[in-house]
Amino acid sequence: MCKLGSDLFRAVVAGLVFSSVMVGPAAAQEADPLPLVAVYPMKAPTNATVASLLKNDNLDLNLIVLKTEEGLRASKKMRLFERGASGLGSVNAEQRRASCSDSSAPSPQPAPPNTVIGTTAVECEKRFAGNAAATGQLSNVEFIVEIIISDLSIGDATYRNIPEMPGKMRRSFAAKLDLAVKVLDSTSGQIKFQANVPAAYTESGIAQDKNDQVVDKRAVWNGLANDAGRKIASAIVGIMK
Repeated sequence: MCKLGSDLFRAVVAGLVFSSVMVGPAAAQEADPLPLVAVYPMKAPTNATVASLLKNDNLDLNLIVLKTEEGLRASKKMRLFERGASGLGSVNAEQRRASCSDSSAPSPQPAPPNTVIGTTAVECEKRFAGNAAATGQLSNVEFIVEIIISDLSIGDATYRNIPEMPGKMRRSFAAKLDLAVKVLDSTSGQIKFQANVPAAYTESGIAQDKNDQVVDKRAVWNGLANDAGRKIASAIVGIMK
């Protein structure tokens, strides 16, 4: 083979190897994409008793959403997207900043470019040159996760004498949470999965007497949310396999 032909052959082979390294993984990812999922914010429960418990103790209903998202993200079985008002508000603000619009202006009608954070549009573009927050790139999801609280029970503490510790008692405390979970196809609205998910929290400690009634309701709610999020995520990951 002549030198020109040999050099051309090596160049072609090198190009094929480079192409397989650079394009192969991306092509494989496109052929087997992860499902796109979003956990929607929970709505206030219609059960008046449950709503009252949450309100009186200032308990954040969407802590369950956060714990569910943590479990889903840890599975690495799907791509998870934000649907909370606070998170999306931050994304929108950053995109308005990237487009050199007033970040305080309500979307989708940002202020004119020359009102940007007290500077001109040209200065803004220089300041945020190469900004990663490109507008118009928000993704829709394939599956919507809805979580509905159906019941909440926070019981009274129970006390039991401790023979080996005269004058002290063992206090036990338990709480239960019942949730309905749905996974909806965002294209058709079809219910792909539906289940009732129970969550529980128990606590045990030493008390002087039955007048020792101090119970940390936030710790109780956090425990319930942790258990609920773990179980919900496990159930959803199971159907996404």
